[in-house]
Amino acid sequence: MKYIIYCRKSTESEDRQVLSIDSQETELLALAKASNFYISKTYKESKTAKEPGRIIFNEMISFMQKNKDEYCILCWNLDRLARNSVDGGQIIWLLDQGVIEEIKTPSKFFKNNSDDKFMMSLLFGFAKKYVDDLSVNVKRGNKAKLEKGGWPGSAPLGYVNDKENKTLVIDQERAYFVKRCFELYSTGRYSINGLTKLLTKEGLISRKGNPVSRSNIHTLLKNTFYYGLMCKGGNFYQGNHDPIISKELFDRAQLSTKKKPNFKEIKQFFHLRGLFVCANCGCSLTATRKKGHDYYYCTNGKGICSEHKHYLRSEVLDEYLVSLFDKIAIDEEWIEIVYEASKQKMKNNKSQKVNKKQKLEKQLKSIQSKQSVLLDSFISMTTPRDIYGSKMKELSNDEMSIKNEISKLELKEDKDEVILNKIRDILLEASKIKEEYINGSPEKKNNLVNQLLWNLSVKDQKVLSFKAKEPFNILLNSPKIDSLSCLQGRKDSNPQSLFWRQAVYR
Repeated sequence: MKYIIYCRKSTESEDRQVLSIDSQETELLALAKASNFYISKTYKESKTAKEPGRIIFNEMISFMQKNKDEYCILCWNLDRLARNSVDGGQIIWLLDQGVIEEIKTPSKFFKNNSDDKFMMSLLFGFAKKYVDDLSVNVKRGNKAKLEKGGWPGSAPLGYVNDKENKTLVIDQERAYFVKRCFELYSTGRYSINGLTKLLTKEGLISRKGNPVSRSNIHTLLKNTFYYGLMCKGGNFYQGNHDPIISKELFDRAQLSTKKKPNFKEIKQFFHLRGLFVCANCGCSLTATRKKGHDYYYCTNGKGICSEHKHYLRSEVLDEYLVSLFDKIAIDEEWIEIVYEASKQKMKNNKSQKVNKKQKLEKQLKSIQSKQSVLLDSFISMTTPRDIYGSKMKELSNDEMSIKNEISKLELKEDKDEVILNKIRDILLEASKIKEEYINGSPEKKNNLVNQLLWNLSVKDQKVLSFKAKEPFNILLNSPKIDSLSCLQGRKDSNPQSLFWRQAVYR
């Protein structure tokens, strides 16, 4: 009889294995030495046995069938050989044929007889049930985690798994590229292929250090995960991870996909092309590059305009845009002072709301007490039905009104804090736009203008008009505050004035 050792561990659950492959082999060699067995062959693999198709296992089976000797297999446990019906049945069939004479483990042995084969069938069945139950439990656990806002898998590009807290955190290095990917694609000026090449050139790589493929970028642009909505098994769940992009940016990227089924790659990128129109005929301004400079001019698409003969240097338009962005820039120190002053005011208002809420809760408790007394008197037949009905209706209406007032107080408190933080973020963002435009790439400049302005028109080589998008239109229409000294020089030096007051209570 020839003796074969078979060792296996599952790659899916390395941290939960009873023994590693090396430990299994050591134990089985000790068993062979104690029994004076000569080991003719050893097979080792790291592969799950929940389904057929293990390469090393099949190689062992083929070896035994080909040589037609009597074999004894040494393994740590029967579930190392099989956890599925096909491989388990194959082992028992080889026992029936006499190819396998015996199977030994450190604690048991199984021979080619009806009792042992019946016991093996049961043990293989238990191993199969363990796999099935594990799958069900894992799916149930994953669903529960999703419903609580957690993600039960590997983090998508732009996030990393925090194994200690079992949450996802933003991968700052790659999150920048994820956001940039959506921003560039939403402009409608890039194909998936062109976008992939550009991001790769700029340094985007996977966590394993490999270039991100075209299919990865396509999948990324369709993934709602990046604005906070997780999709698993066709169902959607609200995630508690920090979003990388906004829902609005995601929607713009999806619209961009629908608008260009036959996309042609743009060979030269002009950062202001498509943003300005001719005030004379309404056609868009196109661009050309001559002697190292970009020039914009009317396309004269209607054939009735003479403006297309006049070329406008890119530097002139850039200078005008920088002057606009300068108007919305506010001293960051002033922003923080106003923010803290607003928080203090909200804190004072909060104490007033707490007092008001306590009074309302006291009134509510009194009404509920009256309802209880009225019900007791009705049950004891001391209050007539018609009086009980009208009085209970009156008390119920009062109860509902007070509950609504309490809900409004709580909602307003949360809403005010959210609005305050949002305004602060907008002001801080606005204070950096001028610098970002001056130092930004052509694509970044294009995104900034798209984000802030629309309906830009040109006539006689000058910018004739424009419209600012919300909320930046408020900043452009508000008095300019360049610094704290400017603020202190005003008669109305209350930090709650100007844009903050307009925005918070808008």
